Amino acid sequence: DSISISFGVLNDPSLATLTDGDNNKAITGQVAWAGEDISASFQFNWGELQGADDSEQGTYDLLLNYGGMEDVSMWANYTLVTVEQGLSEGKTHGIAVAARMALNDSCGVAVRGEALLRKPHGNNAVDKNSEEYSLTLTGDSALTDNLTAKVELRLDFAADDTLPDSDGNAGEDVAAMALAQLVYEF
Repeated sequence: DSISISFGVLNDPSLATLTDGDNNKAITGQVAWAGEDISASFQFNWGELQGADDSEQGTYDLLLNYGGMEDVSMWANYTLVTVEQGLSEGKTHGIAVAARMALNDSCGVAVRGEALLRKPHGNNAVDKNSEEYSLTLTGDSALTDNLTAKVELRLDFAADDTLPDSDGNAGEDVAAMALAQLVYEF
């Protein structure tokens, strides 16, 4: 078993810019624990947003991994983003869970579910609550020691018809996607 703790300083808690335009700093940190089959980590970034007065953002992330079964690995992730910006503030919750099962030495199948829940508060009438969900099924096969083929099928669901239609305009509540890729590791 091992425990690690780290802290640091950032220019911007959103990590949107790599430059320091206003000399405000943010803090970052991580506490992680790893056991034989289970690991967990908590990470955060918090501070003032660059170029915005009285604006703060915090990102808090909890990740759990389990690999105690020979052919199955699983993980769960919860992320919270808080924003306080003048009269507008809100929270975004992200939840993801996934599992992968090895079918043999070179092939596997995985399933992943995700939820994104936005809860704005304050006097900003443009922002509203929103919910988005996705379910993904992935198959992978090692073609060589360094080359892997992957096929992915994904369904997205959104309340209030916010997903893009065939013309790219919002108006759908369900979207489907199929992807194929080759991954070469050097």
